[in-house]
Amino acid sequence: MGKLPELLAPAGDESGIIAAIHAGADAVYFGGKKFNARQRASNIEDQEMTHNIRLCHQNGVKAYLTLNILIKECEWPSLLDYLSLIATTDIDGIIVQDPGLIWFLRKWCPEISLQTSTQASIGGLYGVKFFEDMGFTRVVLPREMSMDDVVTIKNQTKVELKIFCHGALCYARSGQCLLSSFIGGRSGNRGLCAQPCRKQYVLKNNKGQHVAQGYLLSMKDLNTKEHLNEIVKSGVSALKIEGRLKNPEYIYAVTKAYRDQLDDIYRSPQTEHTKHEDIMGQVFNRSFTPGHLFERSGFINPVIQKNRGTLIGRVVSYANRQITIQLKEGVQLSVGDGLAFGESAQKGIRVDKIKSIHGQIVVPCHFKIELGTSVYRNNNSKLNTFLEKKVTEPLEFKKIPMRLQLNICENQSVFFEIFTGEKREQGFIYDCIPEKAKKHALNFDIIFEQLSKLGDTDYYLEHLDLKMEDNLFLSKGQLNALRREIIQKIETPKPRNFIEKFGIIHQETIKRVQHAPLISVQIREIDQVFTLGYLPVDQWVIPIDDPNDLNTVKSAIQKIKSCHQQVLLAFPKVMNTACCARFSKIMNQIRTLNIDGYLASNYESLMLLKGEDKFIEADSTLHFFNSVTSHALKAWGCSSGVLSNELDIVSIREIVERSVIPCTLSVFGYQEAMISDNCIFQCANDQCEKCQRTGNYWLEDEQKKRFPVWKDHFGMIHIYNADKLFLRKELEKIQGISNYRIKVYDENASELEAVIGGYKHGFCWTMPLLGTHYRGRYTKGNFLRGVE
Repeated sequence: MGKLPELLAPAGDESGIIAAIHAGADAVYFGGKKFNARQRASNIEDQEMTHNIRLCHQNGVKAYLTLNILIKECEWPSLLDYLSLIATTDIDGIIVQDPGLIWFLRKWCPEISLQTSTQASIGGLYGVKFFEDMGFTRVVLPREMSMDDVVTIKNQTKVELKIFCHGALCYARSGQCLLSSFIGGRSGNRGLCAQPCRKQYVLKNNKGQHVAQGYLLSMKDLNTKEHLNEIVKSGVSALKIEGRLKNPEYIYAVTKAYRDQLDDIYRSPQTEHTKHEDIMGQVFNRSFTPGHLFERSGFINPVIQKNRGTLIGRVVSYANRQITIQLKEGVQLSVGDGLAFGESAQKGIRVDKIKSIHGQIVVPCHFKIELGTSVYRNNNSKLNTFLEKKVTEPLEFKKIPMRLQLNICENQSVFFEIFTGEKREQGFIYDCIPEKAKKHALNFDIIFEQLSKLGDTDYYLEHLDLKMEDNLFLSKGQLNALRREIIQKIETPKPRNFIEKFGIIHQETIKRVQHAPLISVQIREIDQVFTLGYLPVDQWVIPIDDPNDLNTVKSAIQKIKSCHQQVLLAFPKVMNTACCARFSKIMNQIRTLNIDGYLASNYESLMLLKGEDKFIEADSTLHFFNSVTSHALKAWGCSSGVLSNELDIVSIREIVERSVIPCTLSVFGYQEAMISDNCIFQCANDQCEKCQRTGNYWLEDEQKKRFPVWKDHFGMIHIYNADKLFLRKELEKIQGISNYRIKVYDENASELEAVIGGYKHGFCWTMPLLGTHYRGRYTKGNFLRGVE
């Protein structure tokens, strides 16, 4: 048996870190108070950061910091101050998403070990290679990847690979979900997702007929514990447990279960391991799935979106406001337990009293429950007591010895130097001049006693090297102030100055666009060119989703070029390993096409196009969210970028002013809110390759909002914002945009003609025409409000 993968546990605060250490984690990941994707967690205060990293290291555990959100333009000075602090710690690695931050850290802090966040939306081998070439230490693989793909990537790369092994699953591809952002301005890319995927929806076809209903986007929880043998054999470097919002008891229970299983595998790799009762389902689950790693379907639980607990029995009778339960063999019920009834677990009780009659359990219940109803325990009081005891066990912190050299001379400020096992601080001057003693002169014992009172700091005074002239005096207050000065110097080491680097970045500029923005139309399906291709636009963006469709693509390009218009070829928004391999085989043919450039939507396409001499535009899915990202995109081969759909007007103005590449702005059309590998139809026959349910559908939420749904020919689900984006007069407030991007969903030629005419000549005469074609609602998106 080779080396076991690192077991990486989550922590939302110091108590979570301690729980993970007690449970046997090899590493812990956590966030600070800012710039991390779990803003609702308690997180670690700046002044506690170094202590918690030391706590991990003293227990042989690595510590990783999450800086895994998109950074607003106005936040960069604050971020750089924060980075200056982080750079003074011994953090083992930083987990990142923002392309601008990635570029900045690689350029100015190459010594910092970087890992990709799942929010970076890596799809397959080419994305992994992109970050491997950039010098990343570790890349996290998507939760939509099969184990066969994991092994393929492992065999073709050297970078460390991390996979998720347990925890909550997102319906959409990570980093590509804007649904919470569009609905309420709370961005998942900013750590504030409102989880609209855990709400109820009705799925309807384009005729308004009911197709499905329930928690249609609510995923089961990932659980790969019974597949750890296979995972270990794959050679991945790390197993990640999701759950920074969970309590310490959950962190301990799940981490301990995986720790025990991994250790058993190491001792006896050929044995099937079913050690002790599985407690993971008792601490939290929405029902489990081994995920895309080991299964092809069945990942959604449309019945329930919350913790249901574990099945413990069934109701056999109800009478006199009491229910009788036939428990499963080996199950014991306790006062204080919580019970939920039925698959949906909509009703539940707390067990206040228990009677045992003929091997069955009778408990009070103030509402009627049907006979045969399944009973779940979603709160196990005895287990909770056990876990609470485990996570509150003391964890010793070994204080760091400090050696102090102190010079006290008459008529001179006090001089001191600090030495620790970690480092030596240069000499400091404390602005306090000792006086001649009138009664009691200073001596070694007085000084050592006062300076030893280091309280709850991480240090203790091991040695004092005192050089002092005779018969001098400092009050206890002055000595206490000196002690505080010493603590301040050692606890707040001189930070690196990253702000000046920020100034250097913004010295580079480009000549701003002076002409009116060009009109660019992006179609959803290639066939739309043949009905819309006559429209008077400057540029078309056409998809090449299937390498086998090259002839159709050629015909579309020929039609566009006959009208003397530009054409960009858009690669798929999700490109897994197999997809990239197919495109790689036909790249020579693609290069011969009469196109003006490419639209790259992901890191895979950037890798595929590396070194190409044609124009490349980065799509909004690459998160052009700040001006620093323009430097990243330029460095990665892009000549233009589509601004993020989560930006407000103020941010857009600032980015356009500072960007080093031209900016395209989406101004009209349905905005994609989700792209997902998880089929919303949940068919029982599992015949995905032969599925006939492609085309347009609608999701209706509890407020009767209708979100367009499109299942493409490859089975991917695309969900769009309920209201159609339409920016008009607001655009007058922004100068320097190179292109206006119009996105086509199912609009007809007449509607698009009116829209295009409006952007070219003004909307005063086209708005009445639009009213005859579209009866839905328009939205400004995040243009006015932005995101939190």
